[in-house]
Amino acid sequence: MSASRQFLVASGLAADANVLPRHPADAASWVWHPDGALGQTAFLRFVLEFELTEPAVAQRLHVTADQRFQLRLDGEVVGHGPDRSEVENWSVATYELTLGAGTHRIEALVWWLRDDTVAGATNATLKPPVAQATWRGGFLLAGENEFAERMNTGRAPWRVEDLTAAVHIVRPAFYAYHDIGPEFHVDGMLWNAAARPVPVAVIAAAILGNPHGVQRPGWRLQPTTLPEQSRTAVTGGRVRALSNAWTDGPFSELGESTVTSDGWHDLISGRGELVVPPHSEQTLLWDFEDYVCGSATLTTTGGHGSRVRTDWAEALHESATRGAVTKDTPKGHRGEIEGKLFYGFGDEFLASEGDAHFPAWWWRAGRYLRVQVRTADAALTIRALTITATGYTLGEATRFASEDPALNEIAARCEKKRFVPVRTRCGRIVLTTNRWLMSATVGWRD
Repeated sequence: MSASRQFLVASGLAADANVLPRHPADAASWVWHPDGALGQTAFLRFVLEFELTEPAVAQRLHVTADQRFQLRLDGEVVGHGPDRSEVENWSVATYELTLGAGTHRIEALVWWLRDDTVAGATNATLKPPVAQATWRGGFLLAGENEFAERMNTGRAPWRVEDLTAAVHIVRPAFYAYHDIGPEFHVDGMLWNAAARPVPVAVIAAAILGNPHGVQRPGWRLQPTTLPEQSRTAVTGGRVRALSNAWTDGPFSELGESTVTSDGWHDLISGRGELVVPPHSEQTLLWDFEDYVCGSATLTTTGGHGSRVRTDWAEALHESATRGAVTKDTPKGHRGEIEGKLFYGFGDEFLASEGDAHFPAWWWRAGRYLRVQVRTADAALTIRALTITATGYTLGEATRFASEDPALNEIAARCEKKRFVPVRTRCGRIVLTTNRWLMSATVGWRD
């Protein structure tokens, strides 16, 4: 199977959205779990199996969801979305797939988070990422031509599993402003024991055209204008600290640790798995040696009742205790960890009796990843801890060079990080970079 994102142009006038069909996806219906209450948090897996008797063909699929989706075909990732948008211009991604003859399975992991702050609750326990627009929970997928009957939600025999009970939402205990959503605590036993899939329920029918010109409220579909984000496995960096306790620190460099790190090195490099003995604790500090925006996924075997936690931070704090950390606590040199405390944000996973794969629900960011493990009565095998860096691949439109090596180094870092173009005023040339790990302004006068 191969997949690539395609770019379409909607037909007709934008004002005709939800009145007349303008996008191929308008031929499909929005669906949800039949027992899913409006306005309630939900984690769902939509599934469709279909048979192809003809040889390999190229077929376009159009997909979107509210709030988020992860789409897989025959176990392989097709794409994630939707791209950032608003209800009045809701993004639809189009993928061209090459399919062979045989049985195929499409899976879409879709979730919607309730916002307690909308109702004016104080100290709200649940707040989705502030950048996430929403109308209500929904999923839509459409094929084209003869594949519409086989694939369109609302027509094809889509089924849905309710995974909501397996995911516990936790408000982060963070000392500063925080707007990227909650922590996700996933119970592997409940995840694997999800209820059997049931037929989906249509919540918004296909757009066939309204002769009276009445516009239906809700999502107005627009083709995405963004490419698929790149997804690259992170296997570099190094183990900076390892402890035989579940700890925030203070940390010491690995050279002073009494815990062997060979298994951890194999795990984070993708060369092997790690077995953690029963009734034990370990805390790993992984330094990517660069700032990473991405996600962490985990695959385990056994270790029923074991807890694994992953947290991200851009640097460690110069503090002896977690309770003493405030927004004013210094971090010092970002590359130094000796005697410093880790204070980050992440997710937690509870292992099952058999195999379990824990997906990532939202992106995280930082230079350091802390991994904590606490086992119960059985040994836990961590088969994979995958860090996937995400982002858009942008071409190089300009090039900067000077006689100052320090300035050239800053410019090189700007190629990877956020760059504000050179500007001139009164004979002064200023190059400004904004990076999570550094912020610098360099200038000179004639």
